[in-house]
Amino acid sequence: MAVVLLAAVGSFASLGRVYLDALYQAFDNTGAQFDFRGPYFGALDLVSGENPYRAGDNRENHSDRRARVLGIDRMSTLYSPPALLLYMPLTWLGGKWQGFAAARGVWLTLGVLAVLASVWLLSHLLDHRPRAVEIAAVYFLVAGFGPTSQNLIIGQSNLVLLLFLAVGTVAVGYGRPAIGGASLALAGLLKPLFAILIVPLVLRRSFRAAASFAAVMVGAGLASVAALGWDLNQDFLGTAAFAAAAPGGDLSNHSWHGLVLRSLAAGPDWQPWVNWPRAAAIVARAGSVAFVAVSAVVSWRGRRREDPSAAAADLSLWTATALVASPRTLDHYLVCALVPVVTVLWMLAKRRAWRTALLAAVAYQAMGIASRRLVVGPFPGVPALAFTNLQACGLLALYGLTVYAVAAPPSLAPSRRAWEAP
Repeated sequence: MAVVLLAAVGSFASLGRVYLDALYQAFDNTGAQFDFRGPYFGALDLVSGENPYRAGDNRENHSDRRARVLGIDRMSTLYSPPALLLYMPLTWLGGKWQGFAAARGVWLTLGVLAVLASVWLLSHLLDHRPRAVEIAAVYFLVAGFGPTSQNLIIGQSNLVLLLFLAVGTVAVGYGRPAIGGASLALAGLLKPLFAILIVPLVLRRSFRAAASFAAVMVGAGLASVAALGWDLNQDFLGTAAFAAAAPGGDLSNHSWHGLVLRSLAAGPDWQPWVNWPRAAAIVARAGSVAFVAVSAVVSWRGRRREDPSAAAADLSLWTATALVASPRTLDHYLVCALVPVVTVLWMLAKRRAWRTALLAAVAYQAMGIASRRLVVGPFPGVPALAFTNLQACGLLALYGLTVYAVAAPPSLAPSRRAWEAP
C-alpha cells in the first residue's frame, strides 16, 4: 500500500511540474502554442460568423487577422462545429496576447481538472466505494502515463475526451444508461472515431443508452445545421473525409493502419521491411475489419451477462477497438487507452492472473514511454520510428489482452458486488 501511495505522490509531483511549465509557456511570448491553435481559431471564426473550414477559397478570416496580430502561425481545424462550442468561451477573454495566453491557461487548468475527475471515476471501476489505495493506483496509472503529460503540453482536447469516456463507461456500468449514452456521444462528437461506441450498446441491448447516444449525436447535428447552415457543415464533412483518406503511415499514427503501412510501404521518414504498398493497403483495411468483427463477436456472445461490470468491460473493449482499428490514431489519442488499461488490469487482478497482468503493464509502458520524449527530451541514439512502432505494438497488445479479459467465461468475471450500491 505504501509503495502505491508513494508512486501516486511521485506522479502527482511530475504532472504538477508539467502543468506549471506549460502554464509558464502559455504566458511566454516565445512559447509554442501547438494544437490548441486549431480549435481556438476555429471557434473564433464561428463567433465571428465565418467559416472555419475555409470552403475552398483564399479569403482571409477574422482568425487569420487575429493570428497575425498575435504573431502566431494560424492552424486549420478538424473539429466538428459542436466540438468547437467547447472553445467558444475562451475566445471571449480578449484579442490581445494576454487574452490568448489566458485562454491557454484556462484550457490547461481544465485539462488537469479533467484528469482528476477521470481518476475518481475510473477508480469506481474497481469498487463502488474505492479505497484510498485504489484511487492512488488509478492516479498513478493516469498521471504517470506519457500521453497525459503530452496532452497538457500541446493543449489537446483528449483529456476532456477521456473524461467523457470515463463518465460514459462508469454510468453504463452503474445502471445509468441515459447519462452514459449521452456522455459517450459527446466523446464521438469530439473525436469521431468514438462514434463506434454505439455498437456495443446495441449488441448488449442497452437500448436506453443507445437511444440517448443517438439523440445527442443527431440533435447536435441538426442544431449545427440549423444554427450554422448546411454549407458550413458540408465543408466540415469534406475536410474530415479528406483527412481520413490521407495516407496513415506517418510517424504520428499508432493504429494498425500506421503499423502496417510503415512495415510494408516506403515513406519519407522510413524504409519498410518489404515495399509492397498495394498489399499494405489491403492488409491494413482487412485488419481493421477483423478487429471490429472480433469485438462484435465477443460482445454478442456476452450479451446475456447482465452484471453491470460486463457492460463497462464491453465499452472498454470497444474503446480499444476504436483506437486500434481507426485509420488514424495519433499519439495523443492514446490517453483514451487508459479506460481499457484500468479495466483489464482490474479484471486480471481479480482473477489473480498476474503473468497476464504483467503483459498488460508492459503494453501500458510501451504506449506511454515514447510520449515521454516531449517531457524529458529525446532518447539519444534511438530513432523515432522505433518509438512509433513500439507505441503501435503496445496498443495492439492492449487490444488483444482486452479481448482475452472480456471474453472470459462468466465464472471468471469480476465480482458483481463491486458494482452494487450499498
